[in-house]
Amino acid sequence: MPDPNGTGPPHSQGPWVGRPSSGDRLGSIENRLRSSGLSRALLRPAFRAYRYILGHAAIRGIPITVNGIDRFRFHPDCLGLGLEDYEHDAYRTFVERLGPGDHFIDVGAHVGVYTLAAARRVGPDGRVLALEPVPPSLERLRAHVRWNGMDDVVETIAAAASDVDGVATLHFHGGGSTAAFLPQAVHTADPSALRVTTLTLDGLSRERRVRPRVVKIDVEGAELHVLRGMGRILDADRPSVFCEVHPVWLGAMGGSLVDLEDLLRRHGYSVHDAADGSSTALGPRGQYVFEPVEAALFKETT
Repeated sequence: MPDPNGTGPPHSQGPWVGRPSSGDRLGSIENRLRSSGLSRALLRPAFRAYRYILGHAAIRGIPITVNGIDRFRFHPDCLGLGLEDYEHDAYRTFVERLGPGDHFIDVGAHVGVYTLAAARRVGPDGRVLALEPVPPSLERLRAHVRWNGMDDVVETIAAAASDVDGVATLHFHGGGSTAAFLPQAVHTADPSALRVTTLTLDGLSRERRVRPRVVKIDVEGAELHVLRGMGRILDADRPSVFCEVHPVWLGAMGGSLVDLEDLLRRHGYSVHDAADGSSTALGPRGQYVFEPVEAALFKETT
């Protein structure tokens, strides 16, 4: 596995870099109110009530409607994710691809937005595998699955997908908001680090007896590594693959958009815009859907 730092492929955990948590916002509000000249006697009841609400929400979660479609319970720390308008068009395209009994694999599940959406569509007869190697994000993911009553459908896995089974050093932003096997891909000057398990989706799907209808990949530059580790799935199961492509980190990992296009062509896949499913070419960083060519041709003729 090519890696200029000898650490493995980068692995993204989602778009909430630099956004304050509920606790951060509470601290900011406290500081402003304390400097306002109001007496402690006036401030104390308000802060006591706010802390009670946040503490209660951290136990059971708070309901948030994602893109006007799905209402799920999330930890209050997720308020800064902008879930009310979260990758809106791609999300709508995604949920249309899944139905009762389908199987789904979420690579880089983060806090589980797509995991929860998939579990709701596939229902009790379906299967969802959610891979998340970063402990803080994995903790949130598992809580969200539990709070939304999806334990029987979703299996969470503390691992990163790659083209080999093994271990690698993962660098991540303190709260788990961003993580990568390339330290320069983490948006902080002093990232934390830990050793994580890497596995191939081909091996995982055989072991768990899963045949995915859809795979979602969000791994900042490690797209080629994940896809190389799921060649059998691409050839035998022919899933739709929702993939965020990061050309800069793809290059840092020794790959390129040409390499990615060649891999897709060899497996009989075409590239489409995740927002509307229209045929397109790989370009700047963006969200794409890789579709089996036979499925794309069928859609064009119907």
